[in-house]
Amino acid sequence: MSLVDATELAILNELFGGTAFAADATLFGALFTTAPADDGSGGVEANYGAYARVSVTNNTTNFPSANPKLNATSVGFPQATSAQAGLVKAFGWYTASSGGTLRVWAYLCDQLIPMAVGLATGDLVWAPGHSWVADTKVIVWAPAGSTLPTGLSAGTEYFVRAPSGNSLQLAATAGGSAIDITADGAMIIARSRFTTVNIGDTPSVAANGFSLTLD
Repeated sequence: MSLVDATELAILNELFGGTAFAADATLFGALFTTAPADDGSGGVEANYGAYARVSVTNNTTNFPSANPKLNATSVGFPQATSAQAGLVKAFGWYTASSGGTLRVWAYLCDQLIPMAVGLATGDLVWAPGHSWVADTKVIVWAPAGSTLPTGLSAGTEYFVRAPSGNSLQLAATAGGSAIDITADGAMIIARSRFTTVNIGDTPSVAANGFSLTLD
């Protein structure tokens, strides 16, 4: 989960500068087929039939005090009356039912490994503690201040290839050849939970499915 730049700035200005950050009384959950950038721009929201953002009261019942911050109640979106073109890839919270300010967003994923490294030598990914088998779908993105290994793209689904201990390779297709990593880099890697939305589906984010950690 990533705080967008404007949210980070507002929090910093309250801690250092005394400019109070007014909490939003209601937050609005949104789904994305294209994930936003860190500055909150560029996101493309889902547009399946009947899609709409979902309002959630911003209180300690729905978001109990804890770190990581979790949603205590599920976020249920309207049932699809027509299918979504492309995969739903990310989830975020806005300040309004349309327009508004994006506060935070995240890729749909789990089993996150925050300290992975991609190596040009052998096209290997060092992912300590992973338990993935061949052809598991994963995604990668760069930690703040770091650069992805050259040859990999943020938010693209890859398939695990040749897992062995803490290492693996990535392929563009199931059973395919290893992606050619031409320069080393750091990454966060996680199991993909990108999803399709077909007619009759009712997308939702389960209780505790949203997690934001500050450390």
